[in-house]
Amino acid sequence: MSSKIRFFHSCSQLGKCDIHYKDHLLCPDLSFLGHSHYHDIDHGQVVLRLCPPKKHYSILDAYTYVAENSYHTAVVTGVNGNLSLFVVPDAYIPITHNKAFIRFVNLAPGKTLDFIIYDSSAITINNVSYREATDYRILNSGTYNIIARISGTPNTFITIKDAHLAENRFYTIYVFGHVRNSNLPGYMIFTDGRD
Repeated sequence: MSSKIRFFHSCSQLGKCDIHYKDHLLCPDLSFLGHSHYHDIDHGQVVLRLCPPKKHYSILDAYTYVAENSYHTAVVTGVNGNLSLFVVPDAYIPITHNKAFIRFVNLAPGKTLDFIIYDSSAITINNVSYREATDYRILNSGTYNIIARISGTPNTFITIKDAHLAENRFYTIYVFGHVRNSNLPGYMIFTDGRD
């Protein structure tokens, strides 16, 4: 298995971009909230270049390490001109049959979040900082309601209703806040480690 990487654009202040790897175009025209499939990539130290569409000058050179035989998601993020590529290792590990796996990534600038998964009881993951990924939690397959709260307060940041988690799958929920209007948060659910 080769190493693989996909891309997710969560920076509302940046328009479309191209992502280059080894002087060739790997991911063209990635728009805000757009995402790609997994691409093959060499393991080891790699450089990813973000460029304006159909241009060859870089607006960001991102250096990261890619482990051998691994999956990653590279998230375009940042506020107030502080652009970055945040690389999150994705699961590719043996499956526990009849279970689902879920984790969260906080992409809401300036906010620390608590995530509450409602099952027969509530499962809480506290104090998740901006650009932090939690560990995967193991759940029974099924449909869940999830709330993200501002840490240390009763204030709900976002409610995710009826998230269906299938058995033998790994999921990441990326929660973001629109920089133009922090009262309009959003989320994306990805299935990890699968082409």
